[in-house]
Amino acid sequence: MKQNFTQQLIQFGLIIFLLSFSLNGYTQKTFTVVCDKTDNTVKVVDADKRSPNYVPIKGGFPFRQVAQKWIDENYSTTQCDPGEITNQIKAQSQSVNSDINNNTVTAAPPQHTTAPGIKNVQSQTADTPIKFNNTSLLLDIKFSNLGEALLLENNLVPGIEIGMEQLFGNEIYFGTGVHFNAYLATLENSSDDDSQFYYFGRIPVFLGYRLNYSGMMIMAEAGAEINTKMASTETDKTILGRTGKDNSVNFLGRVKIGSETVMLELGTEFWLTEILENYEDFNMTAFYLGLRFYF
Repeated sequence: MKQNFTQQLIQFGLIIFLLSFSLNGYTQKTFTVVCDKTDNTVKVVDADKRSPNYVPIKGGFPFRQVAQKWIDENYSTTQCDPGEITNQIKAQSQSVNSDINNNTVTAAPPQHTTAPGIKNVQSQTADTPIKFNNTSLLLDIKFSNLGEALLLENNLVPGIEIGMEQLFGNEIYFGTGVHFNAYLATLENSSDDDSQFYYFGRIPVFLGYRLNYSGMMIMAEAGAEINTKMASTETDKTILGRTGKDNSVNFLGRVKIGSETVMLELGTEFWLTEILENYEDFNMTAFYLGLRFYF
């Protein structure tokens, strides 16, 4: 049973790695606002999607939502005139070339013609503040040195963590949440079950920084977690002669990379207080790999 569970954990870890690599192609997309000649409407398309029916209006948006927001701010209707937009682009291009050829030092303010339905198309950029997804669900595969405290031959004990977190802020943020941890240990000398679960809950508190680099989100976080008493699935709630402390505190550090909705995370934990009553020299440590789903 234990070997099958460990094999499943390893297989899941490999799946997580493959998913993380598949995110790269998705995260490199940019979007363009165009006027579609087929129905004379303003719409958002992928930047790499080419068509003779598309008259580009503005490009370089890192997210579809940002491009749509630009349309909402600058167009009072979804209708557009592709011929007029094309003439504006030609007129602006000719004006720039004329200024260069004539070596004009002082230029008159440019005259902007407003296409039907446009509120104001001044020199706006795509630097519109991005609204981040701040709520996430997590699923992690973990390995800890719990086997040392349980006097097992293999100190490395596999486990799993599930939870939910909420962030507050933009580039710099703080966050908290609720997690549940469970570890599965093989008890070689046990006359009853050959494996047993050990579990506890926790509340994390942390600070973080995130960076959007060419459509790829990178996040780094550090903080602490307050843990409930570690217990086992046995009815007496003992841990092979060990007694779990009522609470414990550990340091956390992790990095995440991926898209704005799905991210791969890698983290480590180190206990700052004792986790067991009658094992004073034991400081639990753990590292983990998992997936985050933001919404």
